[in-house]
Amino acid sequence: MSESPIPSLLADAPISDPKLDRLGRAGFAGSLASSILALGGQDSFVIGVCGPWGSGKSSVLNLLVAELEGSSKPDKPLVLRFNPWWFSGQDRLLQAFLQQLGTAVNRVEKGKSATKASKLLGKLSTVLKPATLIPVIGEYAKLAQEAAASASDMTKQYADALASDLEAIRKEINELLGQLPHRIVIVMDDIDRLTAGEIGQLFSILKAVADFSKTVYVLAYDERVVRRAIKSTLGVSGKTYLEKIVQLPIDLPAPDRTTLHQLFLEQLQELLGGVPESASATTDFGNIFHDGLKHFLVTPRACKRLVNVLRFTLPPLRGEVYWPDAVGVACLTAFAPQVVRAITTHAERFVGHSDHGEGRKEAEQFHKRCLGSVNALDRTAVEGIVRRLFPKADHALGGSLYGADWEARWRIELRVRSEAHFEKYFRLSVPSGTMSEAEWQGFVGLLDHGVAFRQRLLGTCGRAGRRGHVTQAKEAVERLLDFLKLRATPAQAKQVFLAVMEIGDELAATEDKDLVGGLLPITNELRICWLLQQALAQLATPTERMQLIGEAMRQKVGLHTAAELVKVLGQQHGMYSSTDARTSPEPLVLRADVEELAKLVVQQIEAAATDGSLARHPSFMGVAWHWGLFGQAGKAAEWVRRLAASDDHLVKLIRQMRGEIRSHSFSDRVATATPHVDCAALGKYVPALEARRRCAALLAAGPDWLTAEDRTSLQVIVASIAEDGTVRDLRAGQVRPMQNAADEPKLSTTEEGREPSSSEG
Repeated sequence: MSESPIPSLLADAPISDPKLDRLGRAGFAGSLASSILALGGQDSFVIGVCGPWGSGKSSVLNLLVAELEGSSKPDKPLVLRFNPWWFSGQDRLLQAFLQQLGTAVNRVEKGKSATKASKLLGKLSTVLKPATLIPVIGEYAKLAQEAAASASDMTKQYADALASDLEAIRKEINELLGQLPHRIVIVMDDIDRLTAGEIGQLFSILKAVADFSKTVYVLAYDERVVRRAIKSTLGVSGKTYLEKIVQLPIDLPAPDRTTLHQLFLEQLQELLGGVPESASATTDFGNIFHDGLKHFLVTPRACKRLVNVLRFTLPPLRGEVYWPDAVGVACLTAFAPQVVRAITTHAERFVGHSDHGEGRKEAEQFHKRCLGSVNALDRTAVEGIVRRLFPKADHALGGSLYGADWEARWRIELRVRSEAHFEKYFRLSVPSGTMSEAEWQGFVGLLDHGVAFRQRLLGTCGRAGRRGHVTQAKEAVERLLDFLKLRATPAQAKQVFLAVMEIGDELAATEDKDLVGGLLPITNELRICWLLQQALAQLATPTERMQLIGEAMRQKVGLHTAAELVKVLGQQHGMYSSTDARTSPEPLVLRADVEELAKLVVQQIEAAATDGSLARHPSFMGVAWHWGLFGQAGKAAEWVRRLAASDDHLVKLIRQMRGEIRSHSFSDRVATATPHVDCAALGKYVPALEARRRCAALLAAGPDWLTAEDRTSLQVIVASIAEDGTVRDLRAGQVRPMQNAADEPKLSTTEEGREPSSSEG
């Protein structure tokens, strides 16, 4: 793999790693440790490590503790880490601190002085009741008096403690700690996470006990937060109060933005290890980075926060998503979760291409409201990321318009803006019924093995599809169409064409139907025809295309698939339609070749009609319709009439002629679907009165091979044909008794179930 624009980063780097020193943290902690180790005398000392939230204070304390504990000096200090945030809301900061200090002294130091100091610290923690502020040491007596008032309820240990003079206990602790061979370094982190009252309480405690002998306190806090808390809870100047406690306040050196960005990019590259590089991905990531992402990377904690989100979201999506989009979504998740909720709740506002018919003003208002929920300081950055991820949002906010022709590219690139991949980014998994990218790559890899590829493609008919689609065939055909448009070589296009010509009828038989605009049905039959045309378009000349079609026709082909392809190729020359207008700017093959192909298809249909295989075809009516379209209408009609003489074939014929009438009025939000059978068309093969009589007889007999849909279709026919043989056009939502008049038609209707034109859409 070529050198990446995003450098690599060694995991678990040691403290001395110069990469960490680029933030100045390791060097800062090392200098602080050296100063503490060099302290002489027995006086206590309080150091404040000051910096805003997320500036790396915890990292400095971790490095400091490691330096102190790793020191080779024989008198290296005892380190006690006390995190007051652990006891937040429990009203026992003082007790917890004294107890932990006593336990640490007893655990590490040996000797009578240490043991006694530990016990005294425990006794002191018992006496001082929780939540008591200690502004000055002289108030110990007052605390003792308050505690004595409830002595009758205390344990013997508590009563013994009360008998002692608190100031004497404190003095003795001070002397015992002074006799220890080591200093005690008390490290306190997360002070600025406490409530204002708890911050005030903590610094009151420190003012009372921070002068124990041989103790060093290292406090990490945001000075602005602590000052405000002291002012609000103690009613004194926070600045003055801190100056009386903290002898050495040190502002944590702020890292420069460039260094922070570099460290983030290094960690990102580590997470992406093994992901193939591309110029477009680098460009897209650069756009997201500069338009919004880098705005948030202002502190080490912010960088860590985003990296942690990516550590959680990237692994399960490896190979399934476009990584620059995944980083953009992770940034929104980390810093603008309210926008992520809007995206997932109103996906239709973000996913897909820009729509000329969409209300631009309404869309603009929606996206501005969505961005209005973001902090004003972050709004521009969030908008920049959203517009890079979702062209529909970009267009609504005044950007470029991206038409439907971009959809195939977005699908094949695994973009979050594609409906096919959107859910993955937020569910962190491949939706049920969807073909994973690993499966897809294996699928395409079979193109050089014709039989295996055909078997795998045919196998999608038996696998459950996504979002309620009966099978996975729809997705397979659509992804092959994208593949042919954007990535397939001419050799691969030939293999796809040959396979689909052979098994197209089986693929088309699956009921994977979408409704465009709620009315126009898009079936696998249409998708297959588009796929075949796209495969032919990958070849350079009409001669090459005709050679490929001829190769396919010499092998086993799906009769309906072959006939439909010839029909569409003819329509490109104005054939087989009521108008001479071409539906394609440049026909794929010559008109004379279409005429020869039509003759060849007719020969194959007639052979199938003779040997009986046409009667077993699941779409024999569609094949017969093409048979008539290609000049043999009489033969086709006569064959269907003979076939329909038996009741089982009559029902099969009706199954293929049934459909729905979809209608809606101005007040309807969805269309009404009414079962429908074209009785006029049926009358070409079975006289109307005969059809009515036979359907009524079948309903009365009720053979067990009739399905519920069959019975509905038979009822429609009986109700639609009057006793005099005239055909009534039923447009009601349900089948009515024969004596009822037909319902008044609604305002618009679209019939489904006719032989579709594969050039539509």
